[in-house]
Amino acid sequence: MGDRLTQSRHRQVCRYYREGEGLQTHALRLGVDDEDGRYLELKGMVMMRRYLVIVGIAVTVLGVVVLAGVSGSGRGPARWEYGIFRGEGVWTWYGPGEAVDNGDARDFANRIGAAYSQRGDQLEANVLNGLAARGWEVVATPEQNKYVLRRPK
Repeated sequence: MGDRLTQSRHRQVCRYYREGEGLQTHALRLGVDDEDGRYLELKGMVMMRRYLVIVGIAVTVLGVVVLAGVSGSGRGPARWEYGIFRGEGVWTWYGPGEAVDNGDARDFANRIGAAYSQRGDQLEANVLNGLAARGWEVVATPEQNKYVLRRPK
């Protein structure tokens, strides 16, 4: 009689497990004990299921982080527009849709929107700061007083 009762309880616990109900709660409520080893076996299945869920979540989060890092902001590859600024003595700015080519430093500063300075190096800094305020950043200085700048499109 005891053997048939244990089999019946085992079937009930397995049925609860398949239906997704709280296995440990039902196992304790149905009285499946450690003596016949069934509770320990079922407890192991619960722990394995929890482990697999945690690992699955971790892999999913890691995948999302890696994919987000690969694609940047998710808009595809960054597109840039470039401009070239030549400073002291030349005073030119060539950007997309804009060309300021003037030998006069004061007129150049006015057209670019930078504060004029009689000192050439100070005027260069003012022009670069003015361009930076418009979103430009220096990416190269191939020659003295020549700057390659870029900004996102």
